[in-house]
Amino acid sequence: MNLWLSDAEVADATRRTYPAAQGRVLKAWGVPFQRRPDGTLQVGRAAMEAAMAGSRMDGKTAANGLNWSKTA
Repeated sequence: MNLWLSDAEVADATRRTYPAAQGRVLKAWGVPFQRRPDGTLQVGRAAMEAAMAGSRMDGKTAANGLNWSKTA
């Protein structure tokens, strides 16, 4: 298995065709990515898997303000 998602996998996951739109979706999910010189996105497989499991890789709280890592 490859360390990075393929361009097709990024498009399938985000349901977006253009890299700019894909980047907006990934940013909203808290998935870090790098922009390649040709404009496509490089997304780590582990980061995407973590985001899909519900944890954020960027250390920020969710958009709704909830931080599940803290106890009441």
